[in-house]
Amino acid sequence: MAIVLIGFMGAGKSTISRLLAKNLAQPFIDLDDELEKTLAGSIPDFFAEHGEAAFRKLETATLKQALQAEQIIATGGGIVTSQENRQLLKKEHVIYLKTQPEKLVARIREDQKTIRPLAETKTDHELLALFLARQAWYEEVASIMIETDQRTPAEIAQKIQEEVSRWK
Repeated sequence: MAIVLIGFMGAGKSTISRLLAKNLAQPFIDLDDELEKTLAGSIPDFFAEHGEAAFRKLETATLKQALQAEQIIATGGGIVTSQENRQLLKKEHVIYLKTQPEKLVARIREDQKTIRPLAETKTDHELLALFLARQAWYEEVASIMIETDQRTPAEIAQKIQEEVSRWK
C-alpha cells in the first residue's frame, strides 16, 4: 500500500516525502513531477493553455497509476478537490501535513523556485479562502494528521515513520 502525503501548497509534501522515502528505503514519486513528464512541459503552461479541469483529469489518471505501487507519494495541493481522488485516497495510508494557513501563504510567497498556477494571480486573502475551502477534504481523507508548524522536515519525517510503524 502506498503512503500518500497531502496538504496545501507550501506544506512541504515534496521535501518530506523525499526524506521519508530515503529513511524507509522505499521508492518515491512526486505527482507534479510525473505530470510534467507526461505533459512534456510545465504545469503552469498546461494550466494556461487547457485550464484547471483538464489538469485535474490528468492528475487523477496519474494518481491512479501511482497508487498501483508500494511507494511514498507527494501530491499536489489540489488533489483533494476531486471527489474521485478523495475516494481513491480513503483506501490508502494518507498523511495530512497540517500547517497554519498564514504560514502556508508566507512560504508560497517566499518560494522563488516553485511556480504555483493557482497562487500567481491570487491575493493572500484569496489563498487563505482556497485553503479553507479544501481543509475539510484534507481532513476527510487523512489517516493521520501531522502538525508541521513547530517541526523541521526531518522531525516531521521521523514522526511519520513512528506512525507508519504502527500500521504494520
